Amino acid sequence: MNDTDIIFCGLSKNNISTLKKNVDFFLGFNKFIKNKKIKVLIVDSDSTDGTKEYLNELSAEVELLEVVHKDNIYTIPSRVERIKMCRNICLDYINKNIASKKIIYIPCDLDIFLFTNTSYQQFKNLITYTLEKKNNTGVFPVSNPYYYDIFALRAPGWLNINSQFIISKLKKFFKIGSFFWNYLFIFRYQLTPAEIQKKNFTIISAFGGIGIYDISDLDLNNVRYEINKKSRDWYSEHIYFNSYFKNLEIKTDWIVDAPSEHVVFKSLSLGSKIIYFFKSIKHDLKNIIQ
Repeated sequence: MNDTDIIFCGLSKNNISTLKKNVDFFLGFNKFIKNKKIKVLIVDSDSTDGTKEYLNELSAEVELLEVVHKDNIYTIPSRVERIKMCRNICLDYINKNIASKKIIYIPCDLDIFLFTNTSYQQFKNLITYTLEKKNNTGVFPVSNPYYYDIFALRAPGWLNINSQFIISKLKKFFKIGSFFWNYLFIFRYQLTPAEIQKKNFTIISAFGGIGIYDISDLDLNNVRYEINKKSRDWYSEHIYFNSYFKNLEIKTDWIVDAPSEHVVFKSLSLGSKIIYFFKSIKHDLKNIIQ
């Protein structure tokens, strides 16, 4: 592993608490594996909570940390397009600054703490596993208690449609019944780690807050995160990026805690689920009246 460049590429905006926890893990992991080729690149957008100051001070002290401030991007209305732009900054950085024959690229969402359930040794093992699978490999975590990143997911037999895009269309025509569309196209696909392990799905695309990619064989002059120009907010930029990889896998022993807001319904008791259902009907009726 010592001949491999390992590049953590995180995106941040006003998430200083979880940012600090993730950065502490990156720095601790660097000491653990004693690899002089680790780099942490963080692209921050328009933070006003002290994130900028923290990153600037730390990057001045810590050689492996690089910071890019990509501000004023909120003139671009599409969230997915803004994310695409920031992720491509990471790829451009690697392309211009890393000349190694072996490169592990680790994109991260820094608004959640990604390593509650992951030790340094386990993360080292995941990187080694990715390298041993040969080039063109990507590895992703599951999330606990349920898989939450349906937006980036494509897996035959699990979810192989653009559920968010379908829901957005249905809700325009059917003003009542938002719960049913959410259940049919999102909630029922939010599986537990045990259910995912049992099925052993073939993965076309996934993410879940973090991924480990072997990009050694890719021509980074031609590899990009993209958007769907007709529906900018309804297609994950990861689906386009993951199309460059032949070997993608979700590791069920690699667990990230799902953001609670993404698995609210699935985490409720039966009684609370019934209340949730009636509240959604009330919300639909209120929208019609307004």
